[in-house]
Amino acid sequence: MAYKLIKGEFHIFYPDLPRQGPEPDGDTLKFKPYNRSFVETLWRPGVPRPGFNGRDMINLRFEGLDALETHFSNGHQNLELAEASRDFLLEAAGYGSVAFWDDLPNKVKSVQNHPVPGYIISNGLDGHGRIVAFVYFGEIEEADGSELHLDPARVAQSFNALSLANGQSYPLFYMSLPVDLTRPLGAIAREARSNGEGLYPNDASLPGKTFEVTLQKYQQLAIWLNYSGDCTTISPTSSSTCPALTHG
Repeated sequence: MAYKLIKGEFHIFYPDLPRQGPEPDGDTLKFKPYNRSFVETLWRPGVPRPGFNGRDMINLRFEGLDALETHFSNGHQNLELAEASRDFLLEAAGYGSVAFWDDLPNKVKSVQNHPVPGYIISNGLDGHGRIVAFVYFGEIEEADGSELHLDPARVAQSFNALSLANGQSYPLFYMSLPVDLTRPLGAIAREARSNGEGLYPNDASLPGKTFEVTLQKYQQLAIWLNYSGDCTTISPTSSSTCPALTHG
């Protein structure tokens, strides 16, 4: 499957409107491509057009992972671990010292290095108009807009693999991700879990664990929950309760 290499900048801050800027977390950044037309080529019928804002920036959905939520419709997951995942990303990107507003704790007040250059490798968009991408910081010799074959060795150099290896996110694989890439990423995540990296010592969703999910408890948990059944699906803002659930 062909992938597109797109160069650009990663943004977490609006210097002119800092209190209205982006809200980065462990698997979310805003990306400003040097050439917007390369992103447009990722669109396929059946999904929304690329969701650019007025600054020619677009949200990324990091391929192969799902980090704990620092904020979601006024809710969150275990905040200490969610913020640790976000800070891990900001450090890996090279932003340097980053400060957040006391009254807007998800918005950046100041940042030492901004924006940071890098590139993404993608084969499409998600249902929200975001680019589903492998993320890389720094420069690369290959030409902007190049089509390439994405192999496990190149995936291993991505931030996505780094996050999984350090237990800063759970593995989450879309059907569009080729099996020859899901397998090495899954192996990276399994090793992180075995070694107790990152969130895993606090992971409430490990096989065999039982827990009750309520709004209050959900926001204290480190959990990846994919549930379907007779009771209401749980989200950070749901007031519904379910019987004790076992996640395997």
